Amino acid sequence: MTLRSTTTVILLTMGLVAAMTPAAVAAVIAEETFDYPVNPAALDGGIGFAGAWSGNTNAIGTPGWTYPGLPATGNRFFRDPGSTSNQTHERLFDVGAGSPADLAGVVSGGKIGADDTTVWMSFLARKDTTTADGRWPWLAFGTYDASASTARTTVQRSEQTDFWSVGGTTRHTNLVSTTDPHTFFLTKVDYKAGNDDVNVWMNWDLSQGEPDPLLNAPDFSGSSNQTFDRLILRWGVGDASTNRGMFDEFRMATTYAEAVGASSAAVPEPSTFVLAALALLGLGLFVRRRRR
Repeated sequence: MTLRSTTTVILLTMGLVAAMTPAAVAAVIAEETFDYPVNPAALDGGIGFAGAWSGNTNAIGTPGWTYPGLPATGNRFFRDPGSTSNQTHERLFDVGAGSPADLAGVVSGGKIGADDTTVWMSFLARKDTTTADGRWPWLAFGTYDASASTARTTVQRSEQTDFWSVGGTTRHTNLVSTTDPHTFFLTKVDYKAGNDDVNVWMNWDLSQGEPDPLLNAPDFSGSSNQTFDRLILRWGVGDASTNRGMFDEFRMATTYAEAVGASSAAVPEPSTFVLAALALLGLGLFVRRRRR
């Protein structure tokens, strides 16, 4: 075989390999399914976190929840009733070198939110009863700046029990009552050089696949700084409460599929198949020519 022929074969082979290599691989950043026994010694399971949950470990209820199309495991988190003070659980995400977040390329300045990246998050939430007792459950993605904890995206159930709010500004009425199953929240954050775009869907039908904010109107849409380093669960201030704030099945990933617990297998795009077909055709023509 001549040098020219050898070079041709090498180039065709390299083209075939490159064509069949996915451009990006889905990555799970963090996952907490509250797969703990009741009264555990510590709340330190899951993946993608730098340590255990802060707060009382007596915060696991049974059974865990399910939602159509969403993988579910373990029990669920709840915040005790009967206290008049804020009850907060926080957990830092692992953003160090070699962490899932670092390997996914979403870390910037010690926080999740590198420009030109996308992060998806999903979780289940519920307030236990309809009593308007001055307390409300909320989940927030936050950060600690100087001496104050700064919440980014916050999902909160009003003490009046007739709506969920997202970001503390937009109210959603008559979407779910507390006698119905828990609410499924799906969030997409597109990080940019300026303010970041955040879209939230409530009770998204997972059988429809990935939602498009332009085609599938979100229940909440906004633009703000969305960098964060921790997950916060809180039960708000008020009188002695008979209610509970409950959460389950938290996932955060770089793709929709991973954020809802679907397969992580990367699927080549149509253009990838075209490149692969051209490479195979070229290689076949070369072999045929050599045989003549």
